[in-house]
Amino acid sequence: MTGGLTVSHNIKYRQLKAFRILAESGSFKHAADSLAVTQPSMSIMIRELESDLGVALIDRATRSAELTDAGRDFYQQIKGSLDQLEKAYSYANAAGKAEHGRVRIATLTSLAAEAVTTAIARMHAERPGIQIELMERTYFNFLLALRRREVDLGVGILHEAHADLDFQYLFSDQLVVVTPKGHPLARQRQPLKHLGKYDVVVVSPGPSLEALQELDADCAPPVQVEQPSTAITMVRKGLGVTVTSSSATTGLDMRGLAAVPIPGTTRDVGVITLAQARLSPVASAFLRCLRHVHPAG
Repeated sequence: MTGGLTVSHNIKYRQLKAFRILAESGSFKHAADSLAVTQPSMSIMIRELESDLGVALIDRATRSAELTDAGRDFYQQIKGSLDQLEKAYSYANAAGKAEHGRVRIATLTSLAAEAVTTAIARMHAERPGIQIELMERTYFNFLLALRRREVDLGVGILHEAHADLDFQYLFSDQLVVVTPKGHPLARQRQPLKHLGKYDVVVVSPGPSLEALQELDADCAPPVQVEQPSTAITMVRKGLGVTVTSSSATTGLDMRGLAAVPIPGTTRDVGVITLAQARLSPVASAFLRCLRHVHPAG
């Protein structure tokens, strides 16, 4: 013989809630009004609960709805559980409306400055209960984070199509050479061809390093950094020039600097998710913020 408590599968949450209201109010009328049901319907729910439990919960010999000893014990047992259940229900309901929760976003280092942060600011203003995690990654680790489900979505580029990834276009981006104003490269229509003549502040890994590798340029970069914003500051300090995305210059102080477009380097930037993946309500809300910031997509 096995021991333990056997719970009837017939007991419903609505019955338990009705009993709790009745126990706390002592009135069938008040309990019925609270649940927006008739008093006969309220009585039926309580009788069904008593039948399922096999014990009387209400002393019907009195005019008011007084609890029996078993009813008082049962009320004490279920009160805390109902509180937890209703709290869980409210939490899940709010999550479904994207009122709270967490969204994890991956982006390429060169795109985080303006393309994503503006959408994050809008999301925070509209839904302050949402936790936002932004992970800046190199291209390889960006794709890896998506495939490992470490993030809900990514904002970046795809060098080629991937069967396991979906791409939704947001906007176009172009590589630029950032130089001091008046620099010889600022007057070049093909600045990349002449890049090897000058010191290059390299963002590694990133477009500047790739540009030097493509040119097979024999020059030692004076400074190597991880963030495009740092490289641009170095350019302002006279340490050379740098190659970055046009997105990386947006929102930065570009006074005294020139961003020279590199022909033929336009790239599509978009939202990248796992193919067939269903976004959470919170991630979907962030995607709407991105669409508002970049309506052309």
